[in-house]
Amino acid sequence: AKRRVSSQHNARYSPTPNIAECSRVSPLLQTDLEMYIQGGSWDTINPPAYPARVARIGLAVGITIPYTETNRVHKLGIRLESEDGERISLGTQPPDPTDPTAVDESPIYALRGEFNAGRPPMLQSGASQMLPMAMNFDGLIFPGPMSYDFVIEIGEHEIEQVQFRTMPIPSGVRLHR
Repeated sequence: AKRRVSSQHNARYSPTPNIAECSRVSPLLQTDLEMYIQGGSWDTINPPAYPARVARIGLAVGITIPYTETNRVHKLGIRLESEDGERISLGTQPPDPTDPTAVDESPIYALRGEFNAGRPPMLQSGASQMLPMAMNFDGLIFPGPMSYDFVIEIGEHEIEQVQFRTMPIPSGVRLHR
């Protein structure tokens, strides 16, 4: 059964996520409150075989923060899950920089961080703030053809899922690039 995001939490934060293929030049440029995305809004990857390693996937997210939630620290989490609920590794833990002999291949299953949108003096009372962000995921490995979700959390609440799928290329079909 597919997860559903609680509408109670969607009303508190308004995410505007978009997945973007970032394997070309300058995939994302940001000026003021605008994001320019090259190769965005795809929903299918067609690898020739599985497990499939994808060179790069970019995720662009814009979070609208209500006036009452500004000047507070918020926790952000992003993870990738298969349609079966299996968490997909986003990469591996880097080795300890203080130990040159350290090798750590522990998988990372979620990105975690914090953000705090301030309340500038010229901000009108009640006005929301927009927080745009983008990140690249290099070398993700997809175990098989199915649907996947980037799951975005603020605090302990899922606020959005960005779904895409992987599908094998049917025999006899040639893709042109």
